[in-house]
Amino acid sequence: MRVIIPIIFFLFTFSIFAQDFSNPKSVPTFFGSDQSSFTGIKKKDIVFKTLEFISKKTDSLFLKRMKLKENDSIEFQISYIIDAYGYIENDSTIINTPITSFNNYMKLIINMLPRFTPAINDNNETIPYKIEFTGKFNVKSKKLNHFQYEVNEYFLADIDIVPIFPGCEGAKDAIDCFNQKMMEHININFNYPQEAQKKNIQGRVSIQFIVDEFGNVNDIKTRGPMGGELLEKEAHRIMSLLPKFTPGYQKGKAVKVKYGIPINFRLQ
Repeated sequence: MRVIIPIIFFLFTFSIFAQDFSNPKSVPTFFGSDQSSFTGIKKKDIVFKTLEFISKKTDSLFLKRMKLKENDSIEFQISYIIDAYGYIENDSTIINTPITSFNNYMKLIINMLPRFTPAINDNNETIPYKIEFTGKFNVKSKKLNHFQYEVNEYFLADIDIVPIFPGCEGAKDAIDCFNQKMMEHININFNYPQEAQKKNIQGRVSIQFIVDEFGNVNDIKTRGPMGGELLEKEAHRIMSLLPKFTPGYQKGKAVKVKYGIPINFRLQ
């Protein structure tokens, strides 16, 4: 009889919006930025400098054409992919504002961003990386030179109080306690799919989920090996059984926190 061993590794990522499933060792670095900075700073730097770049490239004539007046504001959603070579991936840019022509204009600007130092994975291979953020532009002095952006999901380094796994209240180290409780949760609920056993399907499944501002676990996403849909389904089921958390807080406000957990399914 084969012994089934769920091998569980924990990696926690707290992201400014979406992070890809590769759990990169290093996110991209914007041209001229400090490459020694930790991931949280780099991501914020990318967002800030992207907005700054858009502001500098948007002239008053275009704003007039868009019928944007002094103190007008535009809310936006922006996402794009930095490919494994540091360039903006073709057709990856998505802009969402109330003005279609403004969307098209900003797409052109973002595609003009300078080349990044690409993200790398644990094997020091360069990989694609997705950047997403939302916010608001304000028109000042006939320029798009004032903006703000919303941070809805955070890095560990940015969190004042991390989410608390039930039973970890009062623990000296909330993250260590989280690790232990998560391992217990997976071991209790783990069930290697019989069909996967018969077909000798095994491998790593990367899982992401969000603990939202109410402590609920949602937006569970999985990515497994080729042909590993059964493993992905089991990983999703286990995460869907997670209890309600005490939410994380930043500056006294409950916020969303994103976690990434890779699980290796192995048959021996």
